[in-house]
Amino acid sequence: MLEGVGVVCFSASYLIALFFEIARLRFSKENKLLFACSFVATSLGVVAHAAFLYYNDLLQNDHFFASAGGWFSVLAFAVALVALYLALVSKTQFSLFLLPLTLALSVVSLRAGNAAFTPAATCLWVRATHAFSLLLATLVSFFGALCGVMYFWQRDRLRKNVPESSIALPSLEWLSRACRFAANVSVVAIGIGVAGGFYLKIFSGAPSRADLASVGTPSLFLLALFARFYKRRAQPLDVCAFNSIHNLVVCVAMTLLLLFAAFGSSGHWKRLVPPKDEPGALKIEDISMIVVSPTTDNTRETNLRMVALVSRFATQDCLSARRS
Repeated sequence: MLEGVGVVCFSASYLIALFFEIARLRFSKENKLLFACSFVATSLGVVAHAAFLYYNDLLQNDHFFASAGGWFSVLAFAVALVALYLALVSKTQFSLFLLPLTLALSVVSLRAGNAAFTPAATCLWVRATHAFSLLLATLVSFFGALCGVMYFWQRDRLRKNVPESSIALPSLEWLSRACRFAANVSVVAIGIGVAGGFYLKIFSGAPSRADLASVGTPSLFLLALFARFYKRRAQPLDVCAFNSIHNLVVCVAMTLLLLFAAFGSSGHWKRLVPPKDEPGALKIEDISMIVVSPTTDNTRETNLRMVALVSRFATQDCLSARRS
């Protein structure tokens, strides 16, 4: 029934929900009706998105992290789930900020493509943990950065006695707890992802060539870990402001690292995709066809063709090794 669901389907649902959220700012009298319409549209988008991930990632690749596009699509789905949950438990219009992020991540997933990574026969659980922990770190950093911006906004508004705007913000206490939670969870999740990446490089024969993502992510983890220890030892005057800035820095750094990993010329994810066959490239099947069923009865001619094909195959292998 939902096999034909595409990106356009759930993106249209998220866009309609965003339209209702914007309308809530203008028409306050119909707030409950508009909220119900927005919640239903978001729910339909989440259902369609889940069906898309099931049929296009899980059934085809046995897991959700088989390509860069699949990873970003799962991240967009997670952001939509968070928006749906916060719509139920909070009076703040978090969907007004999270739905555009969901749409942007859906566009990024399309641009990243669905070229599957090289299938792995070992360390499957470590690979899944590595991908999931970095996804969790990115998701939490997005949420923490949003709460950090809201904290500075609410604090500045209270200091200047500015009347409450059409967007109802959470209390400073709630935002403080949310920023502390996001800062702690993001550090732990990045640490697990980094540990999984090192394990894969050492024990699974993964490509060991350094790139910005493989160097930048451990550096970001060490910097974030130092910031957490500094916060505990130095006890800054405004702890929530410190946590908010921490979340903003981690969010920006993770976003840049992920974009480079997906779209950089020597990006981390591009190295995991098997290279396509070049035009005129020789395959091992060309040699096996001659060995099994030679096209001529002349043995000397067949041997000469075999020597030429083997030398050509060896040359291509050397060139491929030199490029990598």
